[in-house]
Amino acid sequence: LIYDTKDDVYSSAGITFESLNHLESLGLISFAAIGGYQRQGLPKKFVMHYYGEPVVIEMAQDNDNSMQTGNAILTRAGFELVKIVAARPIPEFKAYVIAKWQELGYTVVALPQQGTTNG
Repeated sequence: LIYDTKDDVYSSAGITFESLNHLESLGLISFAAIGGYQRQGLPKKFVMHYYGEPVVIEMAQDNDNSMQTGNAILTRAGFELVKIVAARPIPEFKAYVIAKWQELGYTVVALPQQGTTNG
């Protein structure tokens, strides 16, 4: 999920406009610097995961919702490469994305990670 390459969460990880263009030239992503991508036909409520941690998103309508997913999507080759790369979660990225989704008008509920207790 790439929303704005000028945001610190991206630049501090070395993700820039230029690096995204390079990944696109290698055929690993499709990069739409203007406009971006959307998931369409989404239900009112669904779950997304960040490194196994569920996040529930609730949309405005009962069905046929759209969600802005940012300016880059993985190509088939990029998706296959992700399966073998040892990536690590970035805790501030999850918080950034949740805040971005709320800014875009989506209701977001971050669920506690499995195995944790409140108390």
